[in-house]
Amino acid sequence: MPSPRQALPLLLAPLLALAACQQAPKGDDGGRVPVGSTTSGEASTGLMRTSDLVAASDEVALALAQDVDQMVTQDFSGQRVTVVFGDLMNKTSKMSTTDFEFVRDRVKSKLMDSRIVRDNARFVENRSRRESLRQRELGQTSDQKIGHTSDLSQPAVNEEYFLFLNGNMYSVDRPDTRLYYMKFELMRSSTGETVFSKDYEVKYGR
Repeated sequence: MPSPRQALPLLLAPLLALAACQQAPKGDDGGRVPVGSTTSGEASTGLMRTSDLVAASDEVALALAQDVDQMVTQDFSGQRVTVVFGDLMNKTSKMSTTDFEFVRDRVKSKLMDSRIVRDNARFVENRSRRESLRQRELGQTSDQKIGHTSDLSQPAVNEEYFLFLNGNMYSVDRPDTRLYYMKFELMRSSTGETVFSKDYEVKYGR
């Protein structure tokens, strides 16, 4: 007959094995699902699914970054250019303003973070947005900096390498099918010349 000291491990072994098989309780996930998944709610709306909005913005941003980088390398002899985000307009028939702004801002963000084009171009917000933020946060415009008079001109820029990025987004809707067409153009500040124009398309069906 085993001694008490020998019997204790024998008694604890089944309890430890049972505890190992039991998983710790999980908290409520709050309904979280993977970003790439489609919920039953959005599947029944007939609108572009959120996962498709993400995929489309990533696809367009990557292609646009590659095309802009190639254009700058060829047409500007590798000189780094400044690209100002201009007018990016929603001309689709059914995409909501919120969905469009989501796609637009993701494209902008991906462009600004892209290593593909970073060496050849820098992307900046338009002046009206900069001035609005300066006025809100500092209570002054760029012509009213501390220690400067209001009639000082803006720093000189070489407008040959100063470009505006404009774009329009359209949609063609058919039963259970939707084609999105995005057109982007780069306009040279000095002459108004369009130095780059490219179309991008994504198509979805249900």
